[in-house]
Amino acid sequence: MEQKVHLPKGHSKRVGDLARRIAEELKLSPKHVDAVHYAALLHDIGKIQMEHEIFQKHGALTLEEEKLYKQHSELGAKMVSAIMGIEKAAQYVRFHHEQWDGNGYPDGKKGEEIPLGARIIAAANEYDKLMHSSGIINQKKAFQNLKNTKLDPKLVEIVLKIADFKKAGKDHHPGLIQAQNQQHFHDIKYKGSKLLKDFAVVQAVFYQNGSFYHINGEKVQIPCEQQIKSLITNHPIQNGYAHEFIEDVPSRKMYNVHWICLEKKILCLLFDVSHLREYERKQELRIRTIYRDCLYAVTQGKLTLIEREELKSFNQGEKIAEFPVSEKNDVAACRTFIDQLLKDRHISEKKRYNVLLSISEAVTNVLKHAVEGKMKVYLNHDWLKVIVEDKGNGIKLSELPKSILLEGYSSKRSFGHGFSIMLKMMDKISIYTSTEGTTIILEVDLKDRLIERRKNIPL
Repeated sequence: MEQKVHLPKGHSKRVGDLARRIAEELKLSPKHVDAVHYAALLHDIGKIQMEHEIFQKHGALTLEEEKLYKQHSELGAKMVSAIMGIEKAAQYVRFHHEQWDGNGYPDGKKGEEIPLGARIIAAANEYDKLMHSSGIINQKKAFQNLKNTKLDPKLVEIVLKIADFKKAGKDHHPGLIQAQNQQHFHDIKYKGSKLLKDFAVVQAVFYQNGSFYHINGEKVQIPCEQQIKSLITNHPIQNGYAHEFIEDVPSRKMYNVHWICLEKKILCLLFDVSHLREYERKQELRIRTIYRDCLYAVTQGKLTLIEREELKSFNQGEKIAEFPVSEKNDVAACRTFIDQLLKDRHISEKKRYNVLLSISEAVTNVLKHAVEGKMKVYLNHDWLKVIVEDKGNGIKLSELPKSILLEGYSSKRSFGHGFSIMLKMMDKISIYTSTEGTTIILEVDLKDRLIERRKNIPL
């Protein structure tokens, strides 16, 4: 989020840490301190729902842009209120841009009308912004000047007492390694995180005049040398620091490369992150398994979230038709074929209607959410299987439960009423989704009996 909205790296954590210290200095209850801390960590979270362009603009915002920007505190409050256990933190997020003199937003509250937690976050937030602003020489005086205008005067005094106005402004990029020798890198200690312990520096070298040198001055070769040279020479460094991910195709290793300006040299750090990619893959599989089990349970075994390798088993049997889906006329063609198939098998009118409605929803959503797709039809004795594939962006895992179980839920990547209809009408539904597209497999028993409408499945 900080990268997206152009905030200094670590801003949320620093504001959270300082807000907690202020709350403890006020001797608030542990529960109140925690609520303030959580709210401070998440105070800018609403910005992720806003368009990127508003944070990338150089110069003053227009009145309309400013109005949109000011909505981030309310958006953030709604997001935080949905997190079980920290609902109280939501009001602190909502009001953290209110000002002591009443000139803030969203409601223009002033003085002690503003919740104490929000006033604490405002003080911590202003401190961090000042200490990471290159255009301010005397940060302490600038902070003092906010007393009785933007900030609660009592909280200003507390920050002046507990915060460091000397060290904080010197490092505008917390976490950058400014070492002069290799030993420094081995001395870095990571506590409590297996990932960070494994996140080892492969090499730390200097780049100068087109070559790489060991810190002792010896010329060396490094992995992906030409790619890294190209990065350093073709990508200008902003504020003395830049980084990028690159892949070494022969070894199939992934490196996170950081390059930092140190006087006339460039310090280059290579981190082997290949194991992190594998860790992420395993984590994603665990998460998908949880979603799969939950969706299967709440739909009473009717819907299954499947993996890519399982798709092959569904594409077996007697395929009797395949249709491309890229324009409106294709939906009608798919529907006409299924309708005739069901009539030829003397399926009752009500059942035929239910099947056609479900398949129409699935096929129509290809046009809504993807560039193109196709429908394949299989028949196995009394079972009709229809596979609808698209080449869209897929459905986010976090959206799946809402898309499937909340009737009428709609977003750019959801299916609106589609899943609700299919759950009621079909006997089995299987779904595979990824960033490469979505596949929905609809199965229905064509024995001559009516499909009973299922009641809405509660969350």
